Amino acid sequence: MQTIQPLEGQILQRELHQDKRLTEELSKTVTLDIDIINSSLCYVNETIDGLSYAPAKFICNDKMLTDISALKGFIFLRYINIGFNRLTNLRPLYGLINLIVLRAAHNEIEEFPCGNWPTLAHLDLSHNCIKKLTTVNYPRLLVLLLDSELNFIVGLE
Repeated sequence: MQTIQPLEGQILQRELHQDKRLTEELSKTVTLDIDIINSSLCYVNETIDGLSYAPAKFICNDKMLTDISALKGFIFLRYINIGFNRLTNLRPLYGLINLIVLRAAHNEIEEFPCGNWPTLAHLDLSHNCIKKLTTVNYPRLLVLLLDSELNFIVGLE
């Protein structure tokens, strides 16, 4: 019986092609589009002013997202889960003042967020790239998950 073995050159060429494809995929900027937003918004709630209804939850995991600027306008969101993406910061969420839970674990976040979140109770930033923790000014914060390689803490009381 004769066995057929792939040539080493073909194997190497296939591996190089796969590496190139993976590198190209990782370098892409992936932003929120209308389809991702529509499939990620859920749990419609009455707005705080009681005059209308708005989505209260946004769940968008493992989409390779690099940009979440489209969430700026969703001011009534209370729960956001954007774990397992490629986000480097959370600045687009800084004005979402009704936020209670923010889960952003397993991203590439480099800076501790300084958003205006007076109602934030749960913040999960575990498995990110945060090296410096600045002052935590979230009066209702009950849970803070970091699990990062912090080098130092600034202004923590």
